[in-house]
Amino acid sequence: MNNDNLINALSRQHHLTAVAPTSSNKFVEELLDELGLDATPMRVPFQNETYSKEVSCYFNVEEKIKHDGGGIVYGWAIWQSDYLCEAEHHAVWHDATGKLLDITPKPRHFDNITFVIDNDRPYKGITIGNVRINTTGSSL
Repeated sequence: MNNDNLINALSRQHHLTAVAPTSSNKFVEELLDELGLDATPMRVPFQNETYSKEVSCYFNVEEKIKHDGGGIVYGWAIWQSDYLCEAEHHAVWHDATGKLLDITPKPRHFDNITFVIDNDRPYKGITIGNVRINTTGSSL
């Protein structure tokens, strides 16, 4: 298996097994360094909205704002598996008191996500790629 095939296989496995880390660890810290962020990850609860669709966080939050006011907060959802620690650019909704909610469903249900605010990188219609750290110690 060549390196590209191995990396693709590990990435697929990662998406099946990744969890939202409940606390910071050396891989999360390394990921934050890679992103150039001096921020503390936080747990953000998930609340389903009938109109929300998977992989549509920016549009889901805009729809929530139309229904309930509030605003959008940009940042990174953090996922970790045995292979990778990954930051996925993401948007969550905030209410008038500043409480954050993740309203975007995932392929697997999570009660909370791990989120780091990064309003310096808003979504402007162009995909913002995920950032990954290898957690295996392998040189791949």
